Amino acid sequence: MIISIGEIREFFQVSKNTNFLPKVWLEIGFGSGRHLLHNAKNYPEILHIGLEIHSPSLEQVARQIGLLGLKNILILSYDARIFLEILPSNTLDKIFVHFPVPWDKQPHRRILSHTFLTQSARVLKEKGHLQLRTDSLDYFNYAKNLAQDFKTDFQIQSHVNAEEAIISKYEARWLRQNKDIYTLEFLALHSSTSRKLDFDFAFLDSAVQPLLFLPKNFQKTKIVQKDYFLHLEDLFISPCDSSSPPCLLKISFGDFNYPQTRYALQTNHLEYFKENPLPTYLNYKAHQQLLQLIQNDFSLYKES
Repeated sequence: MIISIGEIREFFQVSKNTNFLPKVWLEIGFGSGRHLLHNAKNYPEILHIGLEIHSPSLEQVARQIGLLGLKNILILSYDARIFLEILPSNTLDKIFVHFPVPWDKQPHRRILSHTFLTQSARVLKEKGHLQLRTDSLDYFNYAKNLAQDFKTDFQIQSHVNAEEAIISKYEARWLRQNKDIYTLEFLALHSSTSRKLDFDFAFLDSAVQPLLFLPKNFQKTKIVQKDYFLHLEDLFISPCDSSSPPCLLKISFGDFNYPQTRYALQTNHLEYFKENPLPTYLNYKAHQQLLQLIQNDFSLYKES
């Protein structure tokens, strides 16, 4: 079934609270779903999670899940890089990345990156397995070079034209064209320490813990740091202070590759409207920067 990221987070939280987590396999970019569905049918004792951002593929596979009556498969549309970061440590047994977009002219957009492998090493259980399959020799060599920084985390193996139990229609086409298929295997060597996921997104002064309120002298502000940004885009219902609520601050922030937009609502106190930011480290850093701006009356930075 198609689920939300909130439901996934709740599932892992319940699993943590009950101290029961089934074996979980994750497939990133499942496309037509041939490999994902094959695994779900042949390994009914395992929970299979599929990520796909292409809506027609997501809906097509959802229909097939219903027709086949599969109960051990969950699919959702979500960026895999964020998905891994919000998972608890040591929760996955396998990760499949089959034939990702090679992005030959924009390699910074590739799913495999130093950050991705760092998060994969954290969320995989000891002896867990990450598998990359690609028809791109350039991507394969790029991934092998990345792997050199992770020799203490993974045992790494590579293969050319390795046989698989199930292949996609595109792979079948490439094989008919005598095109080589490259496989890179990452076998996790150890468990990882637990990571804090319950970041505090409250609007409190960290020193003495009073509630913070939005200053009156709002100006559009943009801060760009090395690994994240914060942009105060607009303030609705102004002037705004603790004696004249409510008002609403529009903010975008986080990682440059997958930013978030949120609203901070001020009534008799200040909080994020509807939901907090996703509990990622960069979102938390951006939130801390926002607290500093509010504490300093929005006067530290001005948008040029």
